[in-house]
Amino acid sequence: MAQLPGIDVSAAQGQKLDWPSIARAGIRFTLCKASEHVGYVDPTFHRNVMEANKVGIVRGSYHFFRVEADPEKQAQLYFRTAVQWTELPPVMDFESLRGVAPKAARPRAFAFMEATEALWGRPCMVYTYPSFWDALGNPAAPEFGARPLWIANYGVKKPKLPRPWSAWTLWQYDGNGGKRLPQGIDSDFNWFNGDEAALKELCARRVTTSHPVT
Repeated sequence: MAQLPGIDVSAAQGQKLDWPSIARAGIRFTLCKASEHVGYVDPTFHRNVMEANKVGIVRGSYHFFRVEADPEKQAQLYFRTAVQWTELPPVMDFESLRGVAPKAARPRAFAFMEATEALWGRPCMVYTYPSFWDALGNPAAPEFGARPLWIANYGVKKPKLPRPWSAWTLWQYDGNGGKRLPQGIDSDFNWFNGDEAALKELCARRVTTSHPVT
């Protein structure tokens, strides 16, 4: 099956990435860090998404979910920051418990996803990695499995799928381990599991929700 190359970036990659060079290197999509907690906006987000758009790279965004903070306030910050700039579905980056018990963390993550979907009218993708999912208790919760999966799994021929997922949408296969962006900058590299038509379909995907979309 066809796969398309992409990257994810944040302030860790610096303030002024060379997006024309990134496009010439064949990158088809990017996910840019938008926000974290209830008040942090990544200072590179708006430049990255605007410059990526200029060179025809499909834009996505993600929110680094802080399980100890209010899920709905986090969803509202993410929405305000990223909705008008994002073509790909919104993403919950779920990779840290910060001392919160797994049993308490899971409903908080559900609350963030539901609030995000109510605001965006779009499915909320889940970013995670296998060892964190094990620490979360390896839940088979269908609430997670109903959402697209962005899985981080390095040094393997194919990613390990945590339950309850049976397929991945995005695979972060290199975390600064062997590839670099133009300018010699480290980044995380990803595959999209599909061709250009499938990527457009993902960008167009919507959810039916009883909540108003604002």
